[in-house]
Amino acid sequence: MEQAFSILMFVFGGMLLIYSAILYATGDVKLIPRHWAAKIDDEKAYARGIAGVVALVALTPVLGGVTALFAPPLVTGIVMAVSFILFMYLGVQIMKKGGQI
Repeated sequence: MEQAFSILMFVFGGMLLIYSAILYATGDVKLIPRHWAAKIDDEKAYARGIAGVVALVALTPVLGGVTALFAPPLVTGIVMAVSFILFMYLGVQIMKKGGQI
């Protein structure tokens, strides 16, 4: 039971990574909730951009799970907070590069 946090973070991050892989492979915007609310010029590029952002955000719980195996809870919290901020910044840059923001 001591490793429950790590297991949950791996499962959650893994599910998001699988979703982003499917979204990237298909390029179908119908897999994105509320896709109809966005003004989309190139649907395939938009879907792939969102898939990249989801994959980056999914790395946060994966890193948190790895850190929780070897470090105290405070370090895990810091790693998760910093990685989330960094990955969200990189995700915005990905979407700006694609011209969708």
